[in-house]
Amino acid sequence: MENIPITTEYPSTPLRKPSNGNNPTQQPLKIGIIGFGKFGQFLAKTFIKNHHQVYAVNKDDMSGIAKEIGAEFYPLYDITSLLKLNLDIILFSVSIISFEEVIRSIPKELLKNKLIVDVLSVKLHAKEIMLQYLSNDCDILCTHPMFGPESGKYSWAGLPFLYDKVRINDYDR
Repeated sequence: MENIPITTEYPSTPLRKPSNGNNPTQQPLKIGIIGFGKFGQFLAKTFIKNHHQVYAVNKDDMSGIAKEIGAEFYPLYDITSLLKLNLDIILFSVSIISFEEVIRSIPKELLKNKLIVDVLSVKLHAKEIMLQYLSNDCDILCTHPMFGPESGKYSWAGLPFLYDKVRINDYDR
């Protein structure tokens, strides 16, 4: 991977433009997290703390944990319902072993005009899989937070965060 930006500055709340195109404002994002294990839960807690709406799906029943932290849970067999929620971002927090299978199994028409993000530790694999299976009408951002639930439990500020803007068409998102 070339030219991967490394930053230690992570915005506490992403800015996005309101639908009318006026000045940027802090509006909550609707974020779907596919893979609600320890790292997915860690991300969800941070997003919720910053007033974003989080929806999660997992192969195991994590509805109790999701409710406890303020996320809405969908079982894996009902992933289509989650993807029909008009999400802004769909974040994949699954194991590298299951990543390709999960990406292949997602109904691609439900990813149209979405920002697709992964948090796998191996970037080249994730990038290749997403470019192979995802259509051009969704944006792709490969990320690698260089921290985890322990080192980032109080804040992400000052922690390194690597990312690769693989395909970004909607910079207003």
